[in-house]
Amino acid sequence: MKYLLVTILFATLTTKALSQYDTAQVAKLVKKVYSMQVVEDNFYDSGLFPTQRIWKGRVMEDNTFFYTASMIYILKQLQPKLSEESASKAELITSRALANVSKYANRKGEASFNFWQTDPDIPHPNGKAKYQKAKHGLPDDLDDSSIIASVLQNDSISAQVRDKMSAYAESHNHEHFRNVPKGYENTQAYRTWFADKWKQDVDFVVLCNILLFVFENDFELNKYDRASIDFIKEVVTRRDHLTRSKELSPYYGCSAVMLYHLARTISEDRLGVMQSVKSQTIADLNSLLATTQNQYERMMIYTSLYRLGANPTINISEKEIAGSNDDFYFFYATAANLSLPQYKLWIIKTLHLVPNMYWKSEAFNHMILLEFLVSTGYSLKTDFL
Repeated sequence: MKYLLVTILFATLTTKALSQYDTAQVAKLVKKVYSMQVVEDNFYDSGLFPTQRIWKGRVMEDNTFFYTASMIYILKQLQPKLSEESASKAELITSRALANVSKYANRKGEASFNFWQTDPDIPHPNGKAKYQKAKHGLPDDLDDSSIIASVLQNDSISAQVRDKMSAYAESHNHEHFRNVPKGYENTQAYRTWFADKWKQDVDFVVLCNILLFVFENDFELNKYDRASIDFIKEVVTRRDHLTRSKELSPYYGCSAVMLYHLARTISEDRLGVMQSVKSQTIADLNSLLATTQNQYERMMIYTSLYRLGANPTINISEKEIAGSNDDFYFFYATAANLSLPQYKLWIIKTLHLVPNMYWKSEAFNHMILLEFLVSTGYSLKTDFL
């Protein structure tokens, strides 16, 4: 009898959890994302989600794994909350996507991953032929390595990635930055790249993703983790993430995106080392709502507030969601990423000699919407697909 009551109680709680959002609406969106995953294509490998790279007004298809891996991370977090049918589709989406991981693995077989395919090694896909050579390829980076290791959920791979991060930091984090925001020059926080002959930088969001990986795997904190935590805390305390977002996050460059990642990291902090900035993060998220007009950014802000235990009244302009899709960039690159001396970078940025390069993915935007609906329980009043 006792076990029967426990079973009934569990079923009741599960039903309640699933009924907190519009299951039919969420199921429709999961099916939409499922339909957008590549099955057969002349350019994209099966399992990827289409991504576009925009530079100088030119739109190019880009088969980076970054957006696909980021989508799978979100989907894995949502899967326990989905209905049986949607969870099954999420599992299929995940397995198809992860079949591609080896194509983005380190060229020498080490435990790290790349933004672009390394097998075959063709950087700047669909760009000018002279840049599609291995010598123009990117080094592996700690951002993609953290995200991909997280979605693989393989203890052995995670431990190897962690060891490589720690070893690289031990060898290189004493080196002086060539390009770092004023006031943060002496940080021992993780650099962005696994590289010896490459201009290093530090990115607030990259640090959040590294720490998220560390927290989720319950790794013991080392001095570079703690330096990264201190860096993030200092940024938040100074409020520089609201006024110097492009300097402090040269690959994301948006206050809403920075706070979204910070909130996600705080929510996984079982050690309590990030909790001192939780209340300030909530306050900053709320203040952004007064100025942020892009609906995807607003959805990320609401998701973040709910993730941190706040329950704000939601104000989303559904008729503007489609339009927001055109000017929402989760990831980009600026002239600040070029490996050049400071004075040359200053000239390039001041005179706008090198346009920014942006990446976007409609499927990823749908995932942001899906996460928002499941996390907040909000139900759209219009047909969004």
